[in-house]
Amino acid sequence: MIDNGAATIYPVNLLLQDRPCLVVGGGPVAARKVAGLLAAGARVRVVAEKVTADLRQLAAAGRLELVQRSFVAAD
Repeated sequence: MIDNGAATIYPVNLLLQDRPCLVVGGGPVAARKVAGLLAAGARVRVVAEKVTADLRQLAAAGRLELVQRSFVAAD
């Protein structure tokens, strides 16, 4: 465990290969998260009203599923 003064951090390893992962939002932070998830082999779905050009290109290439609307609990 790592104690950073404010909280204790417990490191976790996740196996994401072929696992579904949801990213809510389509801005630059979401694009960075998507890049990491794709690099780990995750199946990525992005739900956002507006998305970056990079995310649009990834969706057009079939690298992720893009749902352009507001997030709903069923996502």
